[in-house]
Amino acid sequence: METLFNQIQQLVADKIEWLDRNVDEDYGQLEMLYRDDEDSDTYPLTFPLVLIDIPETSWTTMGGAFSKVQSGTVTVNVKLAMDCYDDTHFTSGTADKAQERADKVHELHSLLQGWMPMHSSSPLDRKTSRSQTMTKGIKVYELNYECRMIDDATQV
Repeated sequence: METLFNQIQQLVADKIEWLDRNVDEDYGQLEMLYRDDEDSDTYPLTFPLVLIDIPETSWTTMGGAFSKVQSGTVTVNVKLAMDCYDDTHFTSGTADKAQERADKVHELHSLLQGWMPMHSSSPLDRKTSRSQTMTKGIKVYELNYECRMIDDATQV
């Protein structure tokens, strides 16, 4: 479990060149970017970027009550954030920029869907996706996956 984030980060950073290895853990950077108070200090973000979060795992003990082996259904959230400074209305001459963003989302999904992490018993499987428009021309595409992991507490 402890390595799942690192595995996904490495995979995305190595395989998607246009990200320029701009892949990080999601700890609220996008939300903090637009707050204007003393507690919102964060480093500047460079777009496009991918943020990864593993917010929840639902565990089942295997082999009885005293077993140290568990199987878990892991939720993995992946956000692709891009700036949308191009005018994309139909007569703008740059309407294809919206399609370019859709192609990038598809490339990220194609990399993750069916990918098998180490220590897993199933590959990543997309469960939901959505997009969100933020202020200052930022569009966020969120892809949510699940996989099953095995955790053996007897292994140190």
